[in-house]
Amino acid sequence: MPQRLQAFCEAWHREAGGACTVVVARNGIVVFHAAFGDHAGQPATHDTAYPLFSLTKTVTGLMLSQFLDQGLLELDAPLGRVLPDLPVEGSNVITLRKCMMHVTGLTGHGNWKGLDNPWLDNVIANGIATVRPAYRYSGVAYDLAGMAMALVAGKSVPRLFDEHLFEPLEMRNASITGLGTGADLRAVDLARLGQVILNGGAYGNHTFFSPQTLEQFLPQPYEVLFPGFAPKERDYGLGIRAASEPHPRAGTDGIAPDAVVLGPRTVGHGAFSGSIFRVDLDTNTIVAAGRFSSGENHGRYLRELLALVADAVLLPPR
Repeated sequence: MPQRLQAFCEAWHREAGGACTVVVARNGIVVFHAAFGDHAGQPATHDTAYPLFSLTKTVTGLMLSQFLDQGLLELDAPLGRVLPDLPVEGSNVITLRKCMMHVTGLTGHGNWKGLDNPWLDNVIANGIATVRPAYRYSGVAYDLAGMAMALVAGKSVPRLFDEHLFEPLEMRNASITGLGTGADLRAVDLARLGQVILNGGAYGNHTFFSPQTLEQFLPQPYEVLFPGFAPKERDYGLGIRAASEPHPRAGTDGIAPDAVVLGPRTVGHGAFSGSIFRVDLDTNTIVAAGRFSSGENHGRYLRELLALVADAVLLPPR
């Protein structure tokens, strides 16, 4: 597989350009790790940190899962119990689950300066009565969840992530400035987060949360938790979504028209930068890549990459 992946990634790089680092792992073993191209005059390496943009939401969800596991925060309790400016009753009550599943009605990313604004919760509280609860893809709701975590922990958001996620996972060059978008990580760091998921909340000697809490983190059906909401998004969890992709050759070569890669229980998240995060829960397979921009034909190359990995780990198209 490494030779085929190398050739494929080189071809992708020739068309899309820019810097890229790709990691593939299965059963806890890295089977491919390579860097391509350059950015701002510097060649990409294994240690290049890439902007995650919306993939930051997955990192936030894994951090929040630690608070849930320890009983420090509750998913469905009014967030106003922690951030007292917010309502604790009525139709506009905000909960962590609503924040993470984008059903607060709030919109935008980094609005009102995000986490740089120590009164973000007060700004939102002053206008929440005019916000109709609805599905709206929102990073500012994630920043609000971050304020709750920081208040309970008594630590700033960057310090919280450094001490309780980045350092235990030995994430060099990692940083975070906003929780809906704003994390910079290496591709191998994304792979380690994927392994935390596959391990049921653990990595090496560190246990971040229990397998039971992992079930809360993974994608949940909107129609069960929020009847009447009809988002275009697939089932969503705490910053992670169902992420199986249509097979690039579905309907040809004897492959079923509805075939997917990797498997039907693949989870992950997209990123404006083109960075990639896919975790197949059934085959313990992780595909992670860092990019600064998507480049040309990103969707096609993504599906071909996943199909190549699936073929290599002996997954018949489904």
